[in-house]
Amino acid sequence: MTLLENDRGWLGLVVGVWAFGLVGFFGGFGGILSHLLGDLFTYQEFKPLWPFSNNKISFKWFSSKDRGK
Repeated sequence: MTLLENDRGWLGLVVGVWAFGLVGFFGGFGGILSHLLGDLFTYQEFKPLWPFSNNKISFKWFSSKDRGK
């Protein structure tokens, strides 16, 4: 039995692909937001809205070290 021969038909396939795309979009968007939030907590200032604003921000709550050197 192939994917298109199941009892849901074409509508089930379209809804499944659409739902899969939404999960991927929100997963990626959440990943980007959590990375920006993590960058805010360190001492290194950065520009989160760089193309639109040159303001640098940082909460400076945690320090980070490069242990590879």
